[in-house]
Amino acid sequence: MTQDILYFILFILLGITFFQDCKSRRIFIGLPVLILITSIFLSEGFVASYLVLNIIVIVLIILGLTLYYSISKRRFINPINRFLGVGDLFFMLSIVPLFSTHKFILFLIIGFIISLIIHLCYSFFYKVKTIPLAGYLSGFLMILVLCNVFLFNYNLFNGG
Repeated sequence: MTQDILYFILFILLGITFFQDCKSRRIFIGLPVLILITSIFLSEGFVASYLVLNIIVIVLIILGLTLYYSISKRRFINPINRFLGVGDLFFMLSIVPLFSTHKFILFLIIGFIISLIIHLCYSFFYKVKTIPLAGYLSGFLMILVLCNVFLFNYNLFNGG
């Protein structure tokens, strides 16, 4: 029962993140903090090594972006606030406790691909330059929460 309430709270927070990021391309800093707190309470059998490894995955993504853009521009490029927003970074960090490492990597890969496809389709009709990554990842995670709570008798997030 308590877990259902926590999933409902997480769903609402993700919905607010989705709409706020898609509308204004920024999110209120309190949202990732509330999502992190909810994620910690939801993570059953939370393994500290998952937390560390998931944070390493995010650091590797940032380092990869830095390396790619620095090599292509032939000078040091900081991707944060240029290619990856601080809100996107905080959002990714806030959901770290929800996933085992392999499921976190899978979530990010699928989420990035979905975000790119949605953005390409959207930019075909409207001229937009920025991608509301935290918003799109929130929307994808909302779908996973619905599937986890209502459709599957299997934990889509951590373990196994």
